[in-house]
Amino acid sequence: MEGKRGSECLLKSVSNIDFNPLYADGPYHTSITTLVGNDSAKQYDGQNVHATIEQKTDRGTYVKVQFPDGHIYWIDKGALTIR
Repeated sequence: MEGKRGSECLLKSVSNIDFNPLYADGPYHTSITTLVGNDSAKQYDGQNVHATIEQKTDRGTYVKVQFPDGHIYWIDKGALTIR
């Protein structure tokens, strides 16, 4: 997805939400507000999301996604199935 915008993705089912938290302010560990994610990803399991940008960090690759309800978060790329 790097360099692509507007990709459609599907949020994979998350069996252990601790490994796929959502971050509102950027990818994990890129600022003081992204040291701890929230656990609301579970409510979005299996939903289609609109991926807007991908960012590689020293901790992994994260994708900024918009959910059907309008919420925008960053999530680990491994939690997504790219279509």
